[in-house]
Amino acid sequence: MIKTKLPCWNSQIKDNKKVVSDYDLIVTINTSITAEQKWEEEFKEQAKNETLFNYIARIGSSNLKTADTSLLLSAFKALYCLIECEDILNFKQFLTLFDFSEEKRFEKLINEVTNIFEIALSNSANDPKN
Repeated sequence: MIKTKLPCWNSQIKDNKKVVSDYDLIVTINTSITAEQKWEEEFKEQAKNETLFNYIARIGSSNLKTADTSLLLSAFKALYCLIECEDILNFKQFLTLFDFSEEKRFEKLINEVTNIFEIALSNSANDPKN
């Protein structure tokens, strides 16, 4: 498994101003069959139609920087299944790590997501065409 840093940030109000603090979440990229198992357990409806790696190959070819909300949500579902981190308890909590209104930070995050997808597809135990 490969360790990487996922850029995250917190936003809060201090002295009537929005203050954003950045941090990196250390995650492990999991391309084993357990990623597929997580996909099937967490996202049953999508898993009925395609494997995780096929899903990643399909959505990963899109430009996530200009994607609509539904495509971004799809990308984060796939990302959630590919990474392991003790600090991430469930998908809903995972989504709260990111404030999509922070454009520059969001672009950095999307670059890392794209990189993780490329690593996953090149190292997966499954053929993405399955």
